[in-house]
Amino acid sequence: MTPGFPYDFPNSVGHGDELKFLFPMSNVLNEEHAQMAKIMVDLWTSFAITSVPQADNVIPWPAVSRPFGPYFRLVNPPEQKEYFVNELTNSVVKARGPRKLSVSPATCLDLFLNRSSKN
Repeated sequence: MTPGFPYDFPNSVGHGDELKFLFPMSNVLNEEHAQMAKIMVDLWTSFAITSVPQADNVIPWPAVSRPFGPYFRLVNPPEQKEYFVNELTNSVVKARGPRKLSVSPATCLDLFLNRSSKN
């Protein structure tokens, strides 16, 4: 599925796309996706049993020790990142698109100069 929200990283997924990895109901997964499905199922199962998400050949899931990190980015292979607000902010800014000024810079300058001259 291609998300309607333009994330700032390649191969992003949309809401609910994880379901085909956790509950495979057809043969739509290629080899790379099957590896990710195994990682996801192992992480979720381990967490449900031990409260510690673990999977073979996957870095340890870091405990969040600050308000915004570290965090675990679930890609293949998973990565530890430090400050998720940067990734979120980049995505939101990109989705917002280019900002257009409703008033030209020249008009702003004129307004400022006229206001200044009245004082």
